[in-house]
Amino acid sequence: MSDTMRDAIAVLLAGGQGERLWPLTRDRAKPAVPFGALYRIIDITLSNCINSSLRRVFILTQYKALSLSRHVRAGWSPLAAQPGCPRPRGTVTAGTRPGRRARSGT
Repeated sequence: MSDTMRDAIAVLLAGGQGERLWPLTRDRAKPAVPFGALYRIIDITLSNCINSSLRRVFILTQYKALSLSRHVRAGWSPLAAQPGCPRPRGTVTAGTRPGRRARSGT
């Protein structure tokens, strides 16, 4: 792996409400909508990151992130144990912590 790819960071914006996919997004964010029984929409993007040698991936969530967080932890956490992959630090749950809100620019 080149030094450039080792230092690269991928930031996935996965907080969409997905209004056009209603009622599929009634209980989950758009990236967490299942397809093909075992997969979620975010799996395509995560697979592209892995196949592009991007190993530092941060997922930013906002809207109903619990099912997305569970899926990513269960399905993608084993990849973090491979050499060259940083240990997961809980960035998937950033949008699910109660009491954490962005401050307005006042």
